[in-house]
Amino acid sequence: MIKTLVPAILSFVLFISVLFLWTSSSSDSKIGCPFHCPRDDSYPPSCLDNVIPPWPICLFKSVDEWVEKAQDGASRCCGYDLSECKCPKKDTDQFLDKIDAWCDGVDTCGDEKNEAMHGKALVGGFEGLKDNLQKDDEVTATE
Repeated sequence: MIKTLVPAILSFVLFISVLFLWTSSSSDSKIGCPFHCPRDDSYPPSCLDNVIPPWPICLFKSVDEWVEKAQDGASRCCGYDLSECKCPKKDTDQFLDKIDAWCDGVDTCGDEKNEAMHGKALVGGFEGLKDNLQKDDEVTATE
């Protein structure tokens, strides 16, 4: 019975993967083959390596959706306070050993995408934003 069940399950997974590939309505999914995960050149490789899960799970969402999901998780699981982190293994040594590298990879997603789309990245966080707003006010006041 197990010998017939395993090929049936594998066939089903392959069929679903191919179905998702050809019915995908996402324009940023650059999938040339159903056996490869989607890629987006506007994100750096360090970002994609950390946010896109292995095949075939990677086929269920677009690159932008995976990045958004990872950034949402990073907002709760990165840093010293893990009280908001929903991962059931957040207290294990394996999680604690890998989370810093994952957070560093997810951090590379936002700035590179914005820089590629808008031609420049916002540098300086809130202080940089405050300085830019003050400069805009000074220009408006002199006009």
